Parts: sequence; C-alpha cells; structure tokens
Amino acid sequence: MIAATPPAPIHASTVQQRMVAIALREARRGVREIPAHSNTGPDLRRYHTAVRHAAYNAWWCTIFVSYVARQAGYPLGSVGQGIWEVKNLDRWGRRAGFWHAKGTIRPRPGDIAVHGYGHAGIVIRVPSKGRPWTVDGNWSDTVVYHEMPPFSLTGYIRLPSKRR
Repeated sequence: MIAATPPAPIHASTVQQRMVAIALREARRGVREIPAHSNTGPDLRRYHTAVRHAAYNAWWCTIFVSYVARQAGYPLGSVGQGIWEVKNLDRWGRRAGFWHAKGTIRPRPGDIAVHGYGHAGIVIRVPSKGRPWTVDGNWSDTVVYHEMPPFSLTGYIRLPSKRR
C-alpha cells in the first residue's frame, strides 16, 4: 500500500538508487501477509531467499531490507548471508562502519533506517522540512511507503554505493 504518491523512478546506477527503486516496486505490488497476522505468504517466501536460517514465520522487516539490498547488489551480513533480526542488523552496521547515530548525518535515499532493536526500513525521500519517507516491510502486515514515524529511530546504515 502506498500512502502518498512516491517520487518518480530514477535511473538506478548506485546501490542506493537501486534500493529505492526496488523498495518502491515492492510497495506498489500491495504485498501483505497471507493469512493476515501470520508473518507468512508468497511474497514473504521470496524475501526469505535473501536470508539464511530465518524461521519461516519470523518478523520480516529486516528480511525485507535484506531482500532489497541483495537485489540492489549489496547483500547484507559479514559474508552476504542476509540478516533477519534488527539487533543483528544494528550490530553488523556498527562493525562494518556503516552505522550513523540519529542526528549525526542527514539521511539520504537508500539509507536503512533502524529503530532500536524493533524495526528497520528503507529511506526513499528526504524532504527539506519534515520527516523522511520510507518503505517498510512488516508495517501493519504489509509493505508500505509512508512518512517515517518520529518515535524510536536510533540511526541509519549507509551502504557503499558500489555493488559488493
């Protein structure tokens, strides 16, 4: 579900540009859990292909982020195995030197927004005023494009621009 009109597609040459394009494509598809409140469904099985060892019914916001990053050419994790828990995404981002605490940088499209150990999404648009817009998996059991909520943001992970 798309909460507002997303930005026009851009020529995707960097990892970040590809992440934005892929995340928006997934939001436009109307992805949702089937059955509702199950953390499962056909699209979620597709997202799981980017992550090794995740439970089939795991919370999937970080699985979605791993899928988008893999499709964009930068698989997450120390050996590209994908990440399925937010706490491990946070730890990996810090160890890899990609982590930026809230308030230390201005977010950019393609950054990964991390909300403590509870949620993660892809930054899509950063208006000059107001909060960034993100595409989030497992937001009310769907993939959604929306203004990022003000609560709980702890920082961003900024991946390198070149493919891994």
